Amino acid sequence: MKKMKKNNYESKRHSMLLLLSIICLFFYGATTFAQKATISGSITDSKGESLIGVNVIVKGTQQGTVTDMDGNFTLSVPSANSILEFSYIGYRSQEIPLNGRTTIKVTLVEDTKNLDELIVVGYGTQKKVNLTGSVQNVSSDEIVKRNVANTSIALQGLVPGVSVVTSSGRPGFDGAGIKIRGTGSINSTSSP
Repeated sequence: MKKMKKNNYESKRHSMLLLLSIICLFFYGATTFAQKATISGSITDSKGESLIGVNVIVKGTQQGTVTDMDGNFTLSVPSANSILEFSYIGYRSQEIPLNGRTTIKVTLVEDTKNLDELIVVGYGTQKKVNLTGSVQNVSSDEIVKRNVANTSIALQGLVPGVSVVTSSGRPGFDGAGIKIRGTGSINSTSSP
């Protein structure tokens, strides 16, 4: 009889521990599930036009995405109370707390001051104050207006300090050599 009572007691104790473990796992899973969220939204400029390729990052993490062709994004965040950082060239960066929201609409404001300070060069970008040379622009419209078979010849006479010399008029060998301020020759001669 004593042995039977002990087995009943052990069985009830085991059942209670199992039930308690299941309850703890349920609450742990519910709080973990409640913390993660999927956020979607759209980003426009001050005129209401969609912005393509805006960086959207969860603050303090490497987790992020970029907007699609319609200015929309979807992002999984660790918490519905995360802070999102929005950045785009030519616009002021913004930090927006989600405060439990799952959809968000953001309007970025242009930052014209920073646009004047960046120069795009042939191998990247650099700040205007760090640039140690002159900058010249040749638009594609100017090149298209010229009736020439070779792009190097189309540059002739458009940029000060650039010398374009054709060494031969023979068909197939009509590429020109380009010298910038008398040095740095780039030969673009072509062969048949």
